[in-house]
Amino acid sequence: FDRTLCTTKAGASPLQGNHSLDSDLVSVCGSHERVLIVTRSSRSEDIAVFLMQHGVKCSIPNQELKPPRSGSEKLRGNVVVRSIKREGLQSKANVILEELKT
Repeated sequence: FDRTLCTTKAGASPLQGNHSLDSDLVSVCGSHERVLIVTRSSRSEDIAVFLMQHGVKCSIPNQELKPPRSGSEKLRGNVVVRSIKREGLQSKANVILEELKT
């Protein structure tokens, strides 16, 4: 399904300004083994960090993220944030088709 998870506009970073999360979608993130967030924004790291700041365990394909306020500990979560722009894909459909193959 396609919903807005965060209140940012026009590809802005959720780490800048005062933004909120859709509580229903945050609940979905916490209640499933694997959740895929696909965005057109190139700010996938900022999105993952913002989600982690709100208690959602996130990862980005092929990258390790440090949890907020942590030392060397690395985090891999059940929520994967993918950016079609950063990955050079044509559309969200490409990500979905790729995921269905796995």
